[in-house]
Amino acid sequence: MALAVSTLKARKANAAFSSSTCQNEVRGGTGSGGIEETVVQNHGFHTLFKALRLSSDSGGGWIALLATIISNLLFVLGALLKEKYDRKRDDQRKEEEEKRAKSEFFERNGGSQIQDRFLIFTVNDVKDLTNNYHPSLRLADEDTYRGTLVSNPVIVKKGIKVPKQNVQKFLSIMENLYEDRHRNIIRVIGGCFETCCPVIVYEFVGESLEKVIADLSWYSRFQLIRDIANGLWLLHVRKNIFHGALSPSTIFVDENNVGKICIMEFSTTLWDNGLYADIHKNGKAADVYRFGMIVSHLITGISPNSQSPTYKDLLKMKVDDFIAEIDKVPGLVRASVGSIWNMLELGIRCSDEKQHLRPVVETILEKVERIVREFERIPRSRL
Repeated sequence: MALAVSTLKARKANAAFSSSTCQNEVRGGTGSGGIEETVVQNHGFHTLFKALRLSSDSGGGWIALLATIISNLLFVLGALLKEKYDRKRDDQRKEEEEKRAKSEFFERNGGSQIQDRFLIFTVNDVKDLTNNYHPSLRLADEDTYRGTLVSNPVIVKKGIKVPKQNVQKFLSIMENLYEDRHRNIIRVIGGCFETCCPVIVYEFVGESLEKVIADLSWYSRFQLIRDIANGLWLLHVRKNIFHGALSPSTIFVDENNVGKICIMEFSTTLWDNGLYADIHKNGKAADVYRFGMIVSHLITGISPNSQSPTYKDLLKMKVDDFIAEIDKVPGLVRASVGSIWNMLELGIRCSDEKQHLRPVVETILEKVERIVREFERIPRSRL
């Protein structure tokens, strides 16, 4: 609107200027007439100058508005660039901190001491094995997962707590399980030392005893007891180490019903919330105690986690009192009662609350072998 008014005024000024000029040319001369004509002419220039100034003022407003818009856009662009720079800087700082933490954990967990003799996985490698620890791949407990390594199934155990004073012992166990191949021990494939608690990768052989125990035949149960005893003998006698968490969830059964012990914990107790939680929480005697609990579980079919009075009284009963109940077990024939009786008696002795009354693993293996041989003389068609 202002621009239109100023334009109109400019046109009027031009008309006035043209009129005064024409009059001056026609009249000519000097004197009072010349003075009057000069005043008219000067008035025309003043009007034109005023119109041009108004037009200039109106154009300056648009320029100021445009300058404000551009400055605001530049401010927003600068803020966005600064935010992007800050985010990138924070990401770089976070990445450097994570890298530093991984390096510190790797050193603290002994990774640098074993890397030349052990297969080392990175944090990302382990995540790839387990599809970033997908819940559908979880096995017996919340820290154990099934993974895939080059199309081969593996077991991934995370959250293994290793006290600083026990790092060397932990590394020694890992090397033993990595290098030694035994029929009744699950082999360690490698591990990740870049986390607070090391992650260990094991070979996968099948389901845990905990999942298949209800479907086992009597023959398979006796074979598994012998396999577990053989595995314990290897750990206690040849390796001079103890398991620390022997249970149906750390014993696996392959496709041929061969039992294999997997060392996944180094300081936890068996059945922490169970009725018969571990009484002696250290050393080989604790493994023997847990072995006895597993034998009783395999023979009676009653889990140590059960609050049933039947199992609660079992360890207090004499075998003579319990044998009367064995005849009621489905699928059992009289010829096998003696072997079952002897195996159950051994299991109860191993789980005696008095540590000094428990047999050592050498004695256990000898008795288990003898009982299993007696049991195997019975035709399998009768079991």
